[in-house]
Amino acid sequence: MPEGYVRVVDGSTSVAVPASWVEGMPTGAYTIARQDAPGDDFTVRMLAGTRNEARTARGAVSDIRDFAGIVPDEPTNMTQIERDDGREMWSWDVTYDDGAYNLIAWGLHDDALDETVVVTLSAKGLVDPALATNVRDSIDVVDVSTAD
Repeated sequence: MPEGYVRVVDGSTSVAVPASWVEGMPTGAYTIARQDAPGDDFTVRMLAGTRNEARTARGAVSDIRDFAGIVPDEPTNMTQIERDDGREMWSWDVTYDDGAYNLIAWGLHDDALDETVVVTLSAKGLVDPALATNVRDSIDVVDVSTAD
């Protein structure tokens, strides 16, 4: 985990965020919310949760894309991420409102656990590439059957 980050876990969803971030308000299917400032004063917000109804990482990211309804969007802006552990991971990165906002979503599926988690970063302006990489690389699916 990168220096200055803390791991947040809820159910099978595990992700690292900057230690200075505060708890936000989870929405919809998301059970984890962290952001860089309290209340509505945030510039960057992370939402995460389990999305097993999608059954695949690509399906989970497609669901987010469809729900967001952000234009312009094309299915081709989804990308498969290669992982050393062989688990399926997809991302969707879109900038909208003439560059005023950026949303990056990731889905990670673990076949052995039959669990899919999703994580989104949304920002006013562009998401910092180092932040996006650190969050993406920290996403994990936790085996809740072995948790204490």
